[in-house]
Amino acid sequence: MSAKITVISFFLATKAPSLLLSACCLLVLGGASFNIPGSLTVTTADAIGFESGFFPATGNVNYQNLLGAPNTFVFTGDNGSIVNAAEVELNQGNLALIGSSVINTGTLSTANGTITITAVPENRTVRINQAGMVLGLEISPADLESGIQATDLARLLTGSNLQDDTGISVDANDELRLTDTNSPLDTAGNVTIAGQVEGNQVHLAAANQVNPIGPPKP
Repeated sequence: MSAKITVISFFLATKAPSLLLSACCLLVLGGASFNIPGSLTVTTADAIGFESGFFPATGNVNYQNLLGAPNTFVFTGDNGSIVNAAEVELNQGNLALIGSSVINTGTLSTANGTITITAVPENRTVRINQAGMVLGLEISPADLESGIQATDLARLLTGSNLQDDTGISVDANDELRLTDTNSPLDTAGNVTIAGQVEGNQVHLAAANQVNPIGPPKP
């Protein structure tokens, strides 16, 4: 995966539904907060598909073709993980976290919407409908035979103060563990829930496993 990290540790306010796109590892730290009057999508995909075109993580963008809500997330390389340690609360709209692996040690909630958390390893595509529900995770037979490769989140967290900020630690064997319970975290194509997730509907999808680990934060 990329050796870079996108860290969000500040107050983010917008006047419209928002989309956060970063092809590298994306960490939302406990000090982050959001004021968004609608839906929020956070992803480490290489490109996001709309009704009439694609929005790539890098390169030129034809914004006139980006109409409607995002409906396709394309992962073509060794994409980054998403780790949320913040309290992300929406008053309305849908909340989606879509990465090569997703770990939540914070709080995710929306009062009147759907929460979608999806782990999509490399060379796969996920599609969602207008309501935010995952329709399908496309995996080829060749991908299944070769197995799912873990992203190198442990290497990015080692030697940094981000371990304290995320609730995730790295042990002597360079393996990820949940700090509060010392539970092991296998990130390869997994969705790991160690915090609170609350919404009218919650959809969890992973190419490998969905892992509820440890007690949620009070």
